[in-house]
Amino acid sequence: MISITLNLFIIAFINFQLCACSADNENAAMQEMTFSVPISVLQDERRFDENKLKKLLKPLGELYKTPSDEGIPISSTEATLSVEKMMVELNRLIQKEYSFLYKQYQKLKTVLQAEKCDNTTNAYTITLQNTNCESELIIGGSPATNCSDVESRRPLSCSILSKAASGDEKIIGAYCSVHLEKSFPKKKSICKLSRYPGEEKFKTFVPEDVSSWFHDAIVYVPTGIRPLSSIKHSKNYRGRQGIAGLGMLPHLGAVQMNVVTIFRKNGKTTEVLSLINASDSIEIPKVFVTNPIERPFGDEIDRILRKAFDTMELSSSEKEDKLQKLYNATISTKVKHRETPYDTDDAYVITEVAGVLDESKEHIGSIDKFPSDGNLQIGWKEADKSALRLKRFAKPPKGCKDCLKMQLEEITVLRSMFREPEELTFDNVENLSELEAFVVNETALLEDTSLESVSFSLKLKNEMNCTLVLSVVLPFTYPLCKPPLVVIGCSSLDCHKLDALNVQLRQYISSKFAQAPFLYDIAQWICETKIPTDDEAPIDEGSDVLETSEQPDESKVFCRYWIYSHHIYNKVKRRGMLELAKQLDLTGFCLPGKPGVVCVEGDRRDCIQFWKQVRKWTWKKISLKHVEEEEDSSLFVRKFGTFEELNFATQPGSRHMDFGLLYKFMVDHGCGDMFIFCFGMQGRDSNL
Repeated sequence: MISITLNLFIIAFINFQLCACSADNENAAMQEMTFSVPISVLQDERRFDENKLKKLLKPLGELYKTPSDEGIPISSTEATLSVEKMMVELNRLIQKEYSFLYKQYQKLKTVLQAEKCDNTTNAYTITLQNTNCESELIIGGSPATNCSDVESRRPLSCSILSKAASGDEKIIGAYCSVHLEKSFPKKKSICKLSRYPGEEKFKTFVPEDVSSWFHDAIVYVPTGIRPLSSIKHSKNYRGRQGIAGLGMLPHLGAVQMNVVTIFRKNGKTTEVLSLINASDSIEIPKVFVTNPIERPFGDEIDRILRKAFDTMELSSSEKEDKLQKLYNATISTKVKHRETPYDTDDAYVITEVAGVLDESKEHIGSIDKFPSDGNLQIGWKEADKSALRLKRFAKPPKGCKDCLKMQLEEITVLRSMFREPEELTFDNVENLSELEAFVVNETALLEDTSLESVSFSLKLKNEMNCTLVLSVVLPFTYPLCKPPLVVIGCSSLDCHKLDALNVQLRQYISSKFAQAPFLYDIAQWICETKIPTDDEAPIDEGSDVLETSEQPDESKVFCRYWIYSHHIYNKVKRRGMLELAKQLDLTGFCLPGKPGVVCVEGDRRDCIQFWKQVRKWTWKKISLKHVEEEEDSSLFVRKFGTFEELNFATQPGSRHMDFGLLYKFMVDHGCGDMFIFCFGMQGRDSNL
């Protein structure tokens, strides 16, 4: 009756095909759907339990806004009469999918629960009784009064959502399965369980313990609008949700929702970013995020921040620096949950907490009043005890201890090089003491203490004897994940030259940062760099990255891109490639480590889009090593079933990969000849 095909095990997702066989009038039909199951993507990701987060957020705005109105009970007599009128329609639904198994007419046995949800919507849970009558005859118009009860080894139970109008009642949602009554709630309102927060308002009630796509559903009619069959998307791996289509979500498939927890110090007061509401209470923003890497607080808040910085008379480079500081300081925490009230059969929410602590008003903390964006209005409010409990999400994770230790070592080297008091000055010397305490015993992780980013100024003279002041901020995850934030100041340069110099610096950092201590390299580059004149354009340090034609033929061309990187460590980039490949329907693999290798295959325009997006990210060196193309679609065969992240570490936790295992993997997938294009040498199986 149901067969399951497991396509390929990968680190980010397991892709399944679920083939449901049905028969109508003895003619077999097949329905096939695909869905992706995310498993642990990266070992070093922070995670937090959903139930604990709900408790923390309860006084600060619910994590998920859901209607909680209970229904009005319907009398047993009235409910029985109403359901009896819908039995022919319910039997028609049973026959549509399982006529070969349930040939006999199913009559109403018991109404377990009946409620009026609103003026026109009713919800029922019922059990059915098998009879000796042919279902087709009763559906065709024969009376069911002469049907006798027949014992069944597979008795059915159903939940029904109906619409009542002009005295008639019509089924708009139904879920039937064997012995389903065991999963029905005994003390909960069926209407409350059937409510949905979107415009549809209601969904078919499907008990969570039997919602899996692998559970045998005899009848399943969700509310909502099913996506067109031509739209490619993965079904919700969490199971049937009782509603199809988008629901209240912005797009099909996985939808990221971020809980925005941003704090700043205003004098001695800690303030939290809140939605502005009529009750004047603190409400933590929750936003759907389309680009978690570049806009972790969502498109609306990003627009608000840009408008706010526009009013501060900042230069374009200063504005971008503040935004970059903010986004670099963001700490992400994944929320562990199975399903959410917003989920549908075709779209589902993945929740994260995006936290920032701006105690020195370096970026977002420098904004006192925010403009609005449509109906969204945000502002600062004094953090009460409930809000302060969320500060944990804005503090550095334990995994950054190595980063902070490396920062201390690099600062020690800088102090030995720049010994004059005016050459190297720290904005807050106490930060260094806290940093040392954190590295020694991790006291900064305690809830009653805080740890600020280290910031300092470095005075340099370049070859033209021009005095430059570097303002440096070290993110918590520098140097293993994020680059340092550096801005050049110089009183003897006009704003145009200074902006041009800062553009050059950002391009240099973007192209050369290699997840390693980098401050001395920056200082040396500044000392050796010629200050641009007004008519000189900024130098593009990333111009050596191999370009590809972005003019695909009108006919469909299939490609396989082989990308080589100096290294791939950053978990945000790795997750970003997994998500991007999934969005573009590309298959292939990513091998993190040093060096890093990425292969993607699919439509040429999609491969170009993938390469165009990935090369924008911060890399020490990345290049497109080789392109395979085939214009005849019948000759192009995908060598990979999905896009996966490989793990061929030489030992647990190592950043170095066993390239013998990579070569074997490539040979197994029919692309061993590409090894020499990537590495310039013949491959060899490490097991031989």
